[in-house]
Amino acid sequence: MTTKKKAHDRGNPTYSLLQVMGALSAAGVLAWAILHYALAPEPAPMAVEVRLNNQCEIIDDAFMATATDGAKAPFQNGVAILETRSDAQVWIRNSDKYPKFGFETLKVQAQPVLTIATKCQPSNHLDTTMDAMRQQFKSDK
Repeated sequence: MTTKKKAHDRGNPTYSLLQVMGALSAAGVLAWAILHYALAPEPAPMAVEVRLNNQCEIIDDAFMATATDGAKAPFQNGVAILETRSDAQVWIRNSDKYPKFGFETLKVQAQPVLTIATKCQPSNHLDTTMDAMRQQFKSDK
């Protein structure tokens, strides 16, 4: 009696494709996190000289330099020395002496010397946008 050879029966695989792909994805995320956070250099302490380009008709004393790590420094003769870290962002805001006055510039990456302009007039772009909105939505009274 001859027996037929059976085709190889794979049966149910031990792991599904979804499980394998999930494990590879998790391993990739873990490797990225280790490389990005664990092996990244520690931010160094840094003194930032912030120069004020005051384009407002307001005294320099009304402004102060601020960093994302909480460091603050007042301006003296248009210069503020900010003790912060190399990974911080720096901006100019209203001084704590004048809490009712609100002002902030855009944040910039910390560098040894920065010049930041304070502009209190609305930009031409904003004026153009507002004029277009007034034309679009003007009332017919």
